[in-house]
Amino acid sequence: LRDFNITSPNMGESSWPSQAQLDEIRGVVLEMSGRGREQVRCAASPYRICPLGAHIDHQGGVVSAMTIYKGILLGFVPSGDTQ
Repeated sequence: LRDFNITSPNMGESSWPSQAQLDEIRGVVLEMSGRGREQVRCAASPYRICPLGAHIDHQGGVVSAMTIYKGILLGFVPSGDTQ
């Protein structure tokens, strides 16, 4: 699990996550697991904020969340176990 800065596409950078960031996560998982590169999966989750306040969705309110240029990349190897 790594914390990454995301550069805005409007700032001349391509989409997030970059290939270099994915390769870094895959490399860490490969080293830790000893599994094959083709077995490594990645999931990306951008951070988000709600400028109207926290927890309004729990009270039936409208959420106007937006992503920010920061996020989490998770690298893993599926276990094959369905439980």
